[in-house]
Amino acid sequence: MSISHLESNPVVEDHLIKTVTLTFELDIASDATPACKVHSGDLAGIAVLRSEGLTAVADAVEACVCYTTAVDNCGGDSVIGVILDASKLSGDILKVLDIQVIDQDGDGTAIVVTKHGVRGLTTGGNVAFSIAGAGIVLDAEDPTYLIEVKYKIK
Repeated sequence: MSISHLESNPVVEDHLIKTVTLTFELDIASDATPACKVHSGDLAGIAVLRSEGLTAVADAVEACVCYTTAVDNCGGDSVIGVILDASKLSGDILKVLDIQVIDQDGDGTAIVVTKHGVRGLTTGGNVAFSIAGAGIVLDAEDPTYLIEVKYKIK
């Protein structure tokens, strides 16, 4: 089947138009005290990190998300949460198709992403997920994550 045939199919065209891929970086500046870490990234105010000792900003977007408990483990098994404020994204999100997280610095040996809510969406319509990183020591390392979220809009 040729690509031109796919592009002329209205069902496929609709699917392609309504699938959005959002790619951005998130950075964490290390500190031995969990609440003193600094989060930054490409989508400040839209993509919000939730780490041990720094939960208030993410909880202000939506408080009733059942994140994996944030852990700032000097032993190297850290867990952080991320919430995307859907009110600041274009289009009404129907479902999250996929979330990929790449450790740009190679600090972690394995990254596990857990989507929260139903179809990747919280009750408030936001995208929330946790990143568990084996080998990530947040009191000494400054990870930079490249995150790709693929979702469907109405």
